[in-house]
Amino acid sequence: MDFYLVFVSLGFVVVYGGLLVLFPYFFVQPWGSVWAGSWWSVGLILLLSSVGYAIAFSLPGLEAGNRFLHAYGGGGMGMVTCFLAWRNSGVKAGTFQFYVLASFIVIALGVASEIAEFILQQLTGVVLARSVTDTWLDLVSNVVGIIVAGVCLVPFLRTFKK
Repeated sequence: MDFYLVFVSLGFVVVYGGLLVLFPYFFVQPWGSVWAGSWWSVGLILLLSSVGYAIAFSLPGLEAGNRFLHAYGGGGMGMVTCFLAWRNSGVKAGTFQFYVLASFIVIALGVASEIAEFILQQLTGVVLARSVTDTWLDLVSNVVGIIVAGVCLVPFLRTFKK
């Protein structure tokens, strides 16, 4: 399980790099240079992921830790990753556009994570989801994390008027 969480953290770093490049193209804007703040963002993603894992493993009961892990470590960290890429890429778009696009991206990442869990479980025999209900609770937890993180992060976006 620990290896899987390291993979997830590194996955967020890769997603950050991809979004840093793709956000300007998506909004047909010139791509700015990757500045030193990007390295701070990578460090912040890894640090916040590690803190989230430590909290999840310290919670009493496996179920509470799993819910926190998916809400904070999945939905929340996905939104933080999108937020950092959005800010560092210099995209000139509104907060509503950020919230909708980032939510879709993070939901897709959550689904990809559940598919990866399924494949890993099938290949290794390690039980990661005891039932289909666990998978659905994971996805719901991700959405809760998206909503909470989005509400917390949107006020910190630079807004641009046309």
